Amino acid sequence: LSYVTMAKKYLNTEIIEKNDGNQVYHLEANNYMYLGKFDEAINSFIYYSKTLKKEDVDIYNNIAICYHQIKDDEKAKEYFRKAAKLGDEMAKKELKKLEQSKN
Repeated sequence: LSYVTMAKKYLNTEIIEKNDGNQVYHLEANNYMYLGKFDEAINSFIYYSKTLKKEDVDIYNNIAICYHQIKDDEKAKEYFRKAAKLGDEMAKKELKKLEQSKN
């Protein structure tokens, strides 16, 4: 069973329905990230981000971190830029580090 299927089966369905079930994808993405399954985490974070009504700095930062872990620094910079554009200081610092490491 996938994490989403298990979560829908075992978690309080009232909570899932209240959040349109989308929060489950955020939990799934975090779990993949912490397990080192960065490609799966990226896919889940991106899916979850598309369900949100507004941009989320934490989601952008997590996607960037995952891309950095799989050595795709161009994509990491893309997502750090999105978070930085929303005013996130950590993203600005990480973006600067990545840009300097290429020089």
